[in-house]
Amino acid sequence: MDNEYIDLLRKRVSSETFEHCRKVMQEMGKLSEVYQLNYDEALITGLLHDVAKDMEPEMMVRVARKARIKLYHECENLPVYLHGPVGAHIAKAEFQIPRRAVREAIAKHTFCGKSSLHDAKLTWCLRFADVLAPTKKWKGMGKLRHMVYARQLKKAQLLHTKWLMEFLEDSNIPVHPALIKIYDELHGNVKIPRGFFSRHLGSNLYI
Repeated sequence: MDNEYIDLLRKRVSSETFEHCRKVMQEMGKLSEVYQLNYDEALITGLLHDVAKDMEPEMMVRVARKARIKLYHECENLPVYLHGPVGAHIAKAEFQIPRRAVREAIAKHTFCGKSSLHDAKLTWCLRFADVLAPTKKWKGMGKLRHMVYARQLKKAQLLHTKWLMEFLEDSNIPVHPALIKIYDELHGNVKIPRGFFSRHLGSNLYI
C-alpha cells in the first residue's frame, strides 16, 4: 500500500471517514484471502471507497456533471448513492488509480449504474466490508460476518441487501432500483429458513 494514497485521503475526508476507510481496507485485506482477490487491489479499493463521502451534495453533483458520469436513476443524485461513482472518478483523476476493477468496485459499492447480482467479487466484498468494518456496531453483523467468511455468498448477498433496504427505508431514502432487483432475484432463488432475516444473534446464525 502506497502511503501517498493514505496521506492524500486524510486531506480529503473527515477523521471519522478516514478511520472507517482504514478499517474497511483492513477488512478487505482479510476478504482477499477468502475470495482469492488481488491483495493490493483489495486494499486500495477499501481505502478509497469513500473518498467522495464528505463532499457537499451540490459539489458532488457538479463533479458528476463535469466528469460526465452517466446516471441511470433519479435517486443516484443523492449523496448516499452518488459518492460511489464520484469517488471512482476522483480515484482516477486525483489518485491516478489505473486499475479499472478498483474504480468499478468503488463506483458500484453504492449500487449505482448497471449494478447486478453478477457484479465482480471485489465489488461484493467491498459492500460487505463497508458494513463489517468495526467502526460502527450494526445489530446482527455477527450473523452476516459468519456467512461472508464461510463463503455462503448468495445467503450473505441476500441478507446484506435486505438489511440495507431496511436501513434506507427507515432513513426515508429511496431504495435504488438495482438493489431491489438484486434482492428479488436472490429471494426467489435462495432457500432460507424461517427467521433468516432476524438480527438477533440466536436466529439461524450458523446456516
